[in-house]
Amino acid sequence: MESAIAGDQATQARKVVERVVDALVRRDLEAYLETLGDDVVWEGMGMDYLPNGSRYEGKDAIVRDLLPTLTEVYDLETLAFDVRGIVADGPNVVVEWVVNAKTPRGRSYDNVAYCVVFSVTDGAIGAVREYTDTRYAKRVLFD
Repeated sequence: MESAIAGDQATQARKVVERVVDALVRRDLEAYLETLGDDVVWEGMGMDYLPNGSRYEGKDAIVRDLLPTLTEVYDLETLAFDVRGIVADGPNVVVEWVVNAKTPRGRSYDNVAYCVVFSVTDGAIGAVREYTDTRYAKRVLFD
């Protein structure tokens, strides 16, 4: 049985992640970055094809090394997230979504296999672990 404290923690964590999702859906980079803790760690599980690696430690590294890669592989005006579900347990929130976009080369990117685990610490995103169909992502975005 879930304790009241754990339930409240999950509720608060879910609210933070809902702000993240809302910022992404609206393509509001500033609002997205405001949700990240300074020491956030982002990991793209199995994404060894990313040019700057698949692990970024700190908000500055995300801004400097990850975000420029995203602008190179997605036409950001076409980037869309279709949220399929959100589940919260304590400080961890799992979001399942579909990502659709066009690439700058005109390819369609329709990845139906995304699951992102957000860990919330002190009201901010402390860690992100992103799972996806890496073979499809690499082929469409990087090959």
